Amino acid sequence: MVTATRTDIQKSHDDFYGLTCFLINGKEYAAASIEQAELAARELAKECLDLVDTALILKHSCLPPQAASIVRYVQDGLRGGGDEVDLLIPVIHNLDALIDEAVVTFGRSHFLGVFANGIELSLVQFPQWIADFILQELGLESSEQVCVYQLA
Repeated sequence: MVTATRTDIQKSHDDFYGLTCFLINGKEYAAASIEQAELAARELAKECLDLVDTALILKHSCLPPQAASIVRYVQDGLRGGGDEVDLLIPVIHNLDALIDEAVVTFGRSHFLGVFANGIELSLVQFPQWIADFILQELGLESSEQVCVYQLA
C-alpha cells in the first residue's frame, strides 16, 4: 500500500501519453481511465517497438524467421535511444495490427508500466483519500475505472 500525508500529493502534468500524472510521496504515477490507458499503451507501443516481442514483429513483417537476430539488433538500438524504428516500420505489413496484437498479448502494463516492471496498480492500493483525489482529478466516479502506473 502506498502511504503519504495529505501534503504529499499533487497533480503534476499531463504529458505521459495523455495520462494524468501525480506526485505522491516523491514518486511519480500516471493515472487514467481504462479507455485512455488502452490508447496510451497503443501509442507507446508504436513509439517503442523495442518492447514488442521479436517473434511478433516477424509475424507481422515481410521478414523470414531467420531475420530474428537482425530485428533484435535493431530493437537493441531502439533501447539505446536510436532512431532505428524507421528501419522496422517499412517491413511491417500492418502496424496497427501488430500494435493491437502486442497490447492484447502482453497487456497495457507491459508498455505503460515499463518503469515499474510492467505493474498496473489499482486505486485500492492507495489510501482512500488519495484514491478520491485521483478520481476527482480524472473526473471519474469509480476506482474500478482507473489504471495507475508508477513512472519513477
